Amino acid sequence: MSRKKEFLIKLCISSIMAALFVVFDMLSIRISNNIKITFGGLPILIVAFLLGPLWGALTGFVGAFVGQLLSFGLSVTTLVWVLPAAVRGVVAGYLFILLAKKLKERYSIMISVITSSLLVTVLNTLAIYIDSKVFGYFSLEVVFGATAFRLISAVLTSVAYILLIIPIYKAVKKIMK
Repeated sequence: MSRKKEFLIKLCISSIMAALFVVFDMLSIRISNNIKITFGGLPILIVAFLLGPLWGALTGFVGAFVGQLLSFGLSVTTLVWVLPAAVRGVVAGYLFILLAKKLKERYSIMISVITSSLLVTVLNTLAIYIDSKVFGYFSLEVVFGATAFRLISAVLTSVAYILLIIPIYKAVKKIMK
């Protein structure tokens, strides 16, 4: 397959998954203003594992950016809110590559998903902090009050992601060969 055709296929997959991120993120369950349960990370992780960290980051960035525009419009903190999704793609993709050399694929996936989910939670907390400072609603309760619940939610969501990603990854990898 030519490099151009391979690039176009990856671009199409990434675009579709970014759109799926937007849909999943809009269908998320909001528990409060700064706590939500979503499967938005699933498309980013799948792309990061199948196509690599750069494509995972691109998928996360585009999906989160479009989602931010549709939900909140463009603001001075838009990129702060987009950053965690892009970082998820980079971290999960690189961790997967590094760990796959030493561990079985499923363990590489598990560690990559959990690590990237916890990092996204930390980055989202930082985004809440920056947003609250910029727009003047900062309080310790708003920014850090639900951190423990957010971390527990990240771990539980990671378990759901892992249960879904492993069979999807194996099936798509088989098709791609």
